[in-house]
Amino acid sequence: MDIFNRRTAKPTIVGSAGEVIFYDGTDFTDDFVGGKGIYYSNGTNWIFMFSSVNTTKVYRATLTQAGANPPVATVLENTLSDVPVWSYTAAGQYDLTLTGEFTADKTFIIAGQYPDVKVNVQRISANVVRLVSSDTSGGSEFPSDGLLIESAFEIVIYA
Repeated sequence: MDIFNRRTAKPTIVGSAGEVIFYDGTDFTDDFVGGKGIYYSNGTNWIFMFSSVNTTKVYRATLTQAGANPPVATVLENTLSDVPVWSYTAAGQYDLTLTGEFTADKTFIIAGQYPDVKVNVQRISANVVRLVSSDTSGGSEFPSDGLLIESAFEIVIYA
């Protein structure tokens, strides 16, 4: 594989006929117009075959919360840009914060629901997702602590 194109004096990749590569999006952007993905060389050009790049970001965890403390997350999967931080804001109300991560109209949030417990989730801003857990056992609904016990929680952010 030659990594210098003498015609353009720019870095490039020229492959042997029949060669297949995965391009990860770094360098050589002039030659890989299809972006990240799988390319096949016909000996002269790289031909974009398909993208195997998943640009969806996911945060999956189980949450347990007690007292006036933020939930403790047992993270099952995190492909976000960093580790989000849980905080306690009021009885039954907890914020998950990660700067600039939660894109408007592209952030999908789901939380487990249980008998006598209602869990509401909402994207507050690009930085904050809010979870409110409420006790519904007495026929009314009021935010309460200590209701999250290994509760399922998931955020999916689409590109």
